[in-house]
Amino acid sequence: IPFVSRTQLEMLQLLGRAGDAGRLEACLPELAALLRRRLRQMYSLSLPLEDFLVTLRVSRKLEEFRVPSPAALATAQLAAIGKTLRPGQHVRLLLTRGEPGVHAWDLPYAPPASALDLERYRVLLLRAAATVLQPLGLPEDRLESFIAEQEHQTLLPGMHQAMAIAV
Repeated sequence: IPFVSRTQLEMLQLLGRAGDAGRLEACLPELAALLRRRLRQMYSLSLPLEDFLVTLRVSRKLEEFRVPSPAALATAQLAAIGKTLRPGQHVRLLLTRGEPGVHAWDLPYAPPASALDLERYRVLLLRAAATVLQPLGLPEDRLESFIAEQEHQTLLPGMHQAMAIAV
């Protein structure tokens, strides 16, 4: 997913600029701000549809799929319009709300951005972020509260300054 990959790369670049372990934790507010920015972009649908593309490898022939995985569903959508994929090829798709839950990218029409399953994309973004942050002692199950805590800590100094000016 391009926007997820870019976010993960930006996170690694931030950490790379920090250098040693003592300065890594100083990056946490900036990392949280990056994640908040990406989530806002995602929820505002300001990213192009191409940034939401998921690429999966087709593992078997369509008739051999037993479970309707996203790759199987997208492969079936393409087969319905005469495009066949063989095992080993890749299928690009968007994760959508409702049934069937995916939209093959190579269909002759694109779904509206409002059809995207943003909650599924949120999970994937946070899971990718967690792989970067876990070595810093921040597990995936604490990522949501980390983002909120960092936002609160970022806002507090400004609030104290504003209150001091008002007094």
